[in-house]
Parts: sequence; C-alpha cells; structure tokens
Amino acid sequence: MSFAMPRPLPAAYSEPKQHCSNQAMSKIADPSYPSPVSQGTIQQYFEHANLLKDLPIEQIAANIRSGFSTAQANQSEITFAAAWLLRYCETASESDEVDAAHLYTLYSSSPSLVGLPLLSEASFAYLTQQLFYTHQEFFQGQAVYIGLRFRPEYSELGTAVGDPHGPDPVMHRKGLLSESRSHDSRSISYRQGSLSQFQQPLQLRFQGSPSSDLYVGFELIKFLENYPEGHDPHIVDATRKKYFEYCQRLIQSFGSLNLKEFTCFLQMIRDQLPSPMFEILNSPQLVHWVQETDFAMYKEMLRLLSPLVLREIPPRVLTGLHTLSKTIVREAMELISDAPSHFFNAKSEPVQTFARLLDRFLRVNESARNAANFLSDRDTRQLILNDFRCIDLFALVARTCLCQPQDVYNVLNEDIIALLNLDSYATTGEHSMSSPTPSGRQIYRDSSSLSSLALNENALEAWAQYFSELPPRFGSVDARFLVLCLGQVGDAVIREVTRNEGASFSALWVIKCWIDEWIMWNGEQNAFLCNKNASNSEVASPNTQANELSQ
Repeated sequence: MSFAMPRPLPAAYSEPKQHCSNQAMSKIADPSYPSPVSQGTIQQYFEHANLLKDLPIEQIAANIRSGFSTAQANQSEITFAAAWLLRYCETASESDEVDAAHLYTLYSSSPSLVGLPLLSEASFAYLTQQLFYTHQEFFQGQAVYIGLRFRPEYSELGTAVGDPHGPDPVMHRKGLLSESRSHDSRSISYRQGSLSQFQQPLQLRFQGSPSSDLYVGFELIKFLENYPEGHDPHIVDATRKKYFEYCQRLIQSFGSLNLKEFTCFLQMIRDQLPSPMFEILNSPQLVHWVQETDFAMYKEMLRLLSPLVLREIPPRVLTGLHTLSKTIVREAMELISDAPSHFFNAKSEPVQTFARLLDRFLRVNESARNAANFLSDRDTRQLILNDFRCIDLFALVARTCLCQPQDVYNVLNEDIIALLNLDSYATTGEHSMSSPTPSGRQIYRDSSSLSSLALNENALEAWAQYFSELPPRFGSVDARFLVLCLGQVGDAVIREVTRNEGASFSALWVIKCWIDEWIMWNGEQNAFLCNKNASNSEVASPNTQANELSQ
C-alpha cells in the first residue's frame, strides 16, 4: 500500500476533554498544555510510522519506547497508533467496512502498548480517517469505517473470536446496554435511609498484625473464571491488564497525597477504559475479579496511609482527606450508574468500606492530636494519677467488667499506672520494668524499650503501642464484645472521677475518646488488610454474648 499523506488538520482541533472536575483537570485544561496532534509535526509522525510499519509490532513498540520521555509522550502515542494502523489495515473499496469499536479495542488491548500512552477513542478515530481517507457512518447506532479493511494476512482480526453461532458481538454489546438500567434510584450514599438500610459494622480482628500476613504490594490478581463468551481471551486479558494499570495510577496519586490528581483519575474510568473494554468488565464472569482487584487496591492505599495516623498532617491535606471520605463513594459510582446491577454492586462495596476506614483514620488522627496535649504534659499525668488512686478499682471492675475481670483489673491497677509514670522510669530507674509487677507480669519486654518511649517527644506513641498490644491478650473474647467491655470500663472510670470531683476529668475524657477510636482503628484496619475478601459479614451480637456470660 502506498502511504497516503494526511490532509491538513483543522486549526481548531484539540484533544477532547476528559470527564473530570474543573479543579482536578486544571493541568489538562491549561492552554499551555500541548495538544496530542499539532499542525507542524503530524506529517513527521506519519512518515516515522510508515518506516516502522513493516517491523514486528513488538519491535515497533520497543523502538518507540526506547526514546520515550514525558516530553515526547504526545509523539509516542501518535507514532505507535499510526504504525499499528498501517501494519494491520489498508484502504479498500466503498463496500468494505470495519467496526470502529472493534478496531479501537484491538489497538488498545495490544500487549505491546504497555508503557506507552494510549490515544483516546476520539483521537484514534480522527487519526484513522486522516491516514486512510476513510469516513465513519452509523448503522443502528454503531460506527463503522467505510473504505477500510484489514490486510489479507490479518483478515481474521475482523472476526470476533468465540462461538461462530453465538450472538453478534455488536448486538451483544447493545444487549448489555439495554439490560442495564438507570441507577438514579440506587442509594449510593449510606448516610441516608431507614435503620434497616444501615450497613453492618466493619469486621474487627486483633490477632496477628497486618505486616505479618499481608500480601506484598499490589499485584495483578489471577483470573480463575471462564472467559466471557463472544470475546477474544487475549482481549479479555488485555482488559484486565488495562484495569490493573488504572488502579496502579490511583494508588500512585493517593500514595503521594495528590488528592486532586487522585479524584481526577477516579472520575476518568470511562476514559481510561474504552467502551468495548468497559463492557467486557461488565460481564458476569469478570465481576468477582473486579471486586477483588478493587479490594486489593484499597488495601494498598490504606497500607500507605496508615503510618500517618499519629502524625501531624498538613491542614490542606487533612481537609482534602475529609472531603474525600465524604465524596469518594459518590464520585466513584456516578460514572458507572448505567452499568448492570451486578457490576455496580461489586464496585460499590470496596469503595464504601474504604470510605469508612478513611473516616476512622481521620477520627483517630484528630483525637490523637488533642490527647497528645495532655499525655505529653507531666502535670496533667500527675493529676490523672492522683484521681486514679482515689478510685476503688476492684469494686469498679467487679460491677462493670464482663470478660476476664482479673486481667482488666491488672490493666487499670498496674499498666495504666506505669504508663502515667513513664518519666520516672526513664530518668530515675525506679520501679524498673525489667522486674515483674506484683502480678508477675511485665508490661514491656525490658526497661530500655520503655525508656526509649518515655524520652520520645510525643508520649502518645507509648500509649499507642500499649493499646495496640492489649487486645490480643484477651484472645478468647470476641473482638467486638471486647471493645464493648473495655469501653464500658472506661466509662465507669470517667463516672468515678466525676463523682469524686477529680481535677483530671476533662483530660481523661479526651484521652478515653482517643483510646476508643485507636482500638477500633487497629481492629478494623487489621481485619481489612488480613482478610482475603474484606467484605462485611455478620458478627455475633454483643448483647447476646453479654446475656450468655451473665447467666
């Protein structure tokens, strides 16, 4: 085929804007941002592509990738797309035609495209018409290129792989869309509705630690189901890989706390995944894989965020995280509201779980900052210590604790006293923690670990470490029931201090609020990260267990 020189581009041509918020798309909307096709260089792109078209497609991609840089992204995507078209397609008579969606699916699912930018569907269509002097026509809403065909050696690409007697791929896609119904009436927000519509609490797990039995990194999950009928398995695998790359971009932007970029990518799912690919993801065979991938993505994001839970976060980032926790469900689900119910539900559960964990993270972070002001002050700790000595702890535990009362009494009478006396242990060595307490237990492994915590500028870390290690000591007690019991004992302590007109009431109340949030955060985070599928499940009712124990 002789190479056809492109027709001059319209002066007003520009890349179609992505579906995204104005703020998040400020970079793309910037007039200085280069257009993917410019009048002065498009002819050079086509000439370069014409020289490469006879090489194997992998070598074409390798040659372009070897000279790829961020500044050359626009040139790379156009050159590869043009070389791909020239290799597989040719100009034909008016009676020949190629399905536009099928052609773009083949291009976007090419394994050789990994590491190279992807042209949008609109830009690819414009490039095709410029290369082959073809035009698009619509038959029953389906776009086709007139006067274009696959080269004879690649004619099999024009036929969908699958059952030859199965449904037509085009009609199959139309059927999927017709079966999908509007989700305007679906309840995307879980903050509204009757009591029966409230979600169950997240799972709690205190045994083990996320770092010990958590997967390493975010990896492509294996596909164990049968491939959807009527679709080429290679295209299905490429769709999975494309969705995986989309999730990786979300993780990267969130991990760098670039929340505007994260919101932009979150809203660009329909642009990153062309319509044919998106419809493949909607197939029932891929729904479970999509949900597992989403859970793995949000696990990785939470793992990157969790080290900041006790750190001071810049106000701008903190405000962004607050906004994200309230809007991420709506923003993630809006653009797929017309998808089939099974796909919509599979996508909604992981993002709702992540939103609730993000809200818990923010509650812990804010309460920790307030608690740290009291815990780092020696005079305040002394006031709390004095009030503790005025409480009959044995009687308090006897009338309020429903699980392992002896262990709870030891926590109040020994461990909390030791934490309030961290300065004396670190500076004078009194009551060395290397020797057993009256009950024969050691709170920390040795005195040096306690001293290092006490000398830390933020005493909050010593308390955080202790209450992270406390729940596993009650291994025989259900996690949620344990939280209920510890909270009940803490409330009883606050009431006793109030009755005694203790001077540390306000400090104790703030510290207890943080302890409650911190224990819940550890349990919910641990359960989410350690479970293979972090979906909600029913837990035993704390009231039921309390009745059984009381009997």
